[in-house]
Amino acid sequence: MTLSLRPSLRAMSSTSTSMGILFGTLIVANACLQSRTYLANLNSSTPSPPPPPNSKLAKPLTLTHSSISALLSTSSSFGAILLLCYTSENHPPFPHSDKVYDRDLFMFLTLLLFLVSYFTLKPNKPLSKAQPNTPDSTILNRDQTEEWKGWMQFCFLLYHYYHAEETYNAIRIMITCYVWMTGFGNFSFFYLKRDFSLTRVIQMLWRLNFLVIFLCLSLNNTYILYYICPLHTFFFFMVYLAMYVFESMNHKKYQVSRSSEAKRSEQSDEGRPAKN
Repeated sequence: MTLSLRPSLRAMSSTSTSMGILFGTLIVANACLQSRTYLANLNSSTPSPPPPPNSKLAKPLTLTHSSISALLSTSSSFGAILLLCYTSENHPPFPHSDKVYDRDLFMFLTLLLFLVSYFTLKPNKPLSKAQPNTPDSTILNRDQTEEWKGWMQFCFLLYHYYHAEETYNAIRIMITCYVWMTGFGNFSFFYLKRDFSLTRVIQMLWRLNFLVIFLCLSLNNTYILYYICPLHTFFFFMVYLAMYVFESMNHKKYQVSRSSEAKRSEQSDEGRPAKN
């Protein structure tokens, strides 16, 4: 690899300074709270209760010691990640190098992915709780689409890391497939759950954009630089509006209302001879 030293470092922007003040305050507050808790446990005769088991869902924020401590701890970890990103981008410990593409290395890593994937094969999750031994074999089930997204993300990383221009067309097709699967997942959710609440919209917007927004503020980058997130956001709104407008027709075949079906049924019944 050939090294290219950056002629100058960008001065810290106002947004980067604001993020530094925000997360710096949270990190200091978390350190003070953890130190106070540690000293209180040393002076207390009763041991502190064990931490609750980890859960995929975050608990609602309450004005309790454990809830505030969890919030500060998580925010401090996130702030440390943003600091690492800012340092690597603007004050790297090692000079940045140019990207050099090696087809043999690119293909080797791709084949290595398939080899590791082969040895980690496992059956799909059960179709339902009533049939725990029957794996879900429906087309485009959750496990299948998640696996598809996973190896495409691996290809995205290799493409950008090595700047593999000869795979550009294939990567564009993968991005199209990824966006389509995101839309298909949103369609399946709205079709099955019928949840069009504002809470669901805010949850999706937060999941799609929260990291990008903080990266934009910390690194002083434009939103469109992370183009995949605006793309997913746009298609989420498109699917949401398509499913929300005339939502009552989503579960009616060929958009035929029940009233029309009832009228035709009554007319056909009137033409039939009465049974004795």
